[in-house]
Amino acid sequence: MHRFVARIVPIALAVGLLTACGENAAGLKEAAQAALDGGDTATALLKADAALAAAGGDRALSWQIQQIRLQARARGGDGEGAKSLLQELAGANKDLVRSSLYVSVANDLKKAQQTSAAIDVLHAGDLAFPAEHETFVAAIQDLQKTEELDPAEIERLKSLGYL
Repeated sequence: MHRFVARIVPIALAVGLLTACGENAAGLKEAAQAALDGGDTATALLKADAALAAAGGDRALSWQIQQIRLQARARGGDGEGAKSLLQELAGANKDLVRSSLYVSVANDLKKAQQTSAAIDVLHAGDLAFPAEHETFVAAIQDLQKTEELDPAEIERLKSLGYL
């Protein structure tokens, strides 16, 4: 009996710790989402980073957290950070990234007055999803209608073949 207890106690402790870490990560993810929904992108990033560290090998939870991080960067006006993270996620999670993520990030960047970054994200999405070219062309046209583009942005769109 003593050997059984000696073997089962460490296993039970390990399972308990893993469960606690998973709950902590999920709770931190929810806190990050709440901060993002409330417009506090800095807190959302901090909570999401902590949640990601606590998520361990949970791929589904990590993906959800990464999306919060991406939205927080875009909504917070960090165009370069959002573009970089999106590129990283697209490389590491090709099976999870959809064209709609590019459009969503571009819209968040546009709202944060990061028009050049939005153009870059839409172009990257167009290259990644050539079958959905019309979706990206429409998003770029919408960008042109709702934003006053500076001459460099207009030249960029021309050089990319959108104008």
